[in-house]
Amino acid sequence: MSKVRERPVLSVEYEEFGDPDAPLLLLVPPLGKSATSWVHQLPLFTETYHCIIPRPGHIGSHTEDPEALDFSVFAAKIWELLDSLEVDKLHVAGWSTGTVIATELAVAEPSRLSSLSLYSPWLKTDTKLYATFQMLIDIATTSPDMTAVETALNILQLSRQEINNIDNLPGFIERVIQEPHYPAPQDFIAYLKGCIQHDASEDMHRITAPTLIIAGSSDQFIDVSYSQEVANSIPGATYIELTEQATPYGASIRESKEFNLVALEFIEDLS
Repeated sequence: MSKVRERPVLSVEYEEFGDPDAPLLLLVPPLGKSATSWVHQLPLFTETYHCIIPRPGHIGSHTEDPEALDFSVFAAKIWELLDSLEVDKLHVAGWSTGTVIATELAVAEPSRLSSLSLYSPWLKTDTKLYATFQMLIDIATTSPDMTAVETALNILQLSRQEINNIDNLPGFIERVIQEPHYPAPQDFIAYLKGCIQHDASEDMHRITAPTLIIAGSSDQFIDVSYSQEVANSIPGATYIELTEQATPYGASIRESKEFNLVALEFIEDLS
């Protein structure tokens, strides 16, 4: 079920799965994508939790040169949504660029998080990540559709073995960009511009929830050194580095029992 709650300037759209009376787990996907980003986790997670997957509404579609998405504003809108749903405490998890929003949620309302899980996060956008995000923006600006962008993302995110194991990569990319709620090019650009501005280095001490960091040893986009920096900046954070076959990115395109169990066990231990 997909619902839309209109807000001035920015809207929050969300999908929800599982028993509404179960403890709430907020799953933040990367790049404003939809619940399909969590397709290999939802069957397991919804056995225990009511899962809500938020995404920004059409943030850049109305202009040729969209402004950066302000992640702190978007996080505030998510808290407004949760207030309207009468949510008090919840678990929050985000992966890749979704970890930026998850971090903003944890910084804004630290006492309301039962746990925080960050899969392939980074602390501050540096020269390498800036160049990567800008390259993706340039591709999205010049490409007639999102095929080239999604192809570039998969090349960045997945190992050689994972790429070669995809049967018919062009067909796989085409299916991904045809998914419901896949971001429009201008929305994608606005999101990436927000990523360029990300710097949480002065805020991490405000996170008080038990925190799990999962990194993938073969991650080509957010390599493990970024995740290690995040773990070192949050007092008491648990850091786990998974092998090539269990990376957060890999777990988004195929079932990864190792990733799913590590992620779920951490949350369940705190429920």
